[in-house]
Amino acid sequence: EEATDRLRSKSSMIKENERLQEELARNKVLISRLTTLDEENRILKQMLVQKKTLPVRSEMFSVRRVLSDGFTQRFQIDGGSNDGLEVGMPVVSDQGLAGQLMHVAPRASQIQLIQDKNQEVPVLFVDSGVRGIVHGTGDDTRLQTRDLPYTDKIKVGEKVVTSGLDGIYPKGIPVGTVISAVPGETGAYVEVTVEAPKGIGKQDAVLVLMVDPNVKPLPSMDAEEESGDGQTRRRVSRE
Repeated sequence: EEATDRLRSKSSMIKENERLQEELARNKVLISRLTTLDEENRILKQMLVQKKTLPVRSEMFSVRRVLSDGFTQRFQIDGGSNDGLEVGMPVVSDQGLAGQLMHVAPRASQIQLIQDKNQEVPVLFVDSGVRGIVHGTGDDTRLQTRDLPYTDKIKVGEKVVTSGLDGIYPKGIPVGTVISAVPGETGAYVEVTVEAPKGIGKQDAVLVLMVDPNVKPLPSMDAEEESGDGQTRRRVSRE
């Protein structure tokens, strides 16, 4: 009888252990969900802040899925031409500028990120006042300047925002932070690397800026442009 009681006790302990393991597993899932919801709420709150501070009207749309060809990443949202969206409209995440709409269907659209190699964005280096153009590198985290004449004004840690000179991206949207600024091989140009805003892969929503994507660039961008630091900039091309 004593042996039987010990077996029952052991069996009871095993069952209790299994119950506790199941409860622990459920709690871990619950904590994970709560953490995810907390992060989603934080992002949505930040998006609402962005929406209020943007100088143009914007609309929020859900991110559906990622489209990748191995070289570039594109995201699909649940808004399209039925919602007034057009190819070329800028897209903003909670971190800053995310990209542009590149394909628009009646009920869905695709975003091309600023990190893609085919993307160029006119920018302003906030502290130095230098204007230039950053382009995607294909790397999810970095952007680089193209044909920016040498200047020692640009410093590591400097914030980079849209300059607004192309008439598409409103001025002042965060684009990234300078992480490297070194003279090129000839010394005539400076090679600037910018850490781009975090990607939108984990976001559930983005803002689309309801601007006219067919607007012509400002006159200073139709020809070679003289910037605030006395240097000449190459004009922006959006072909």
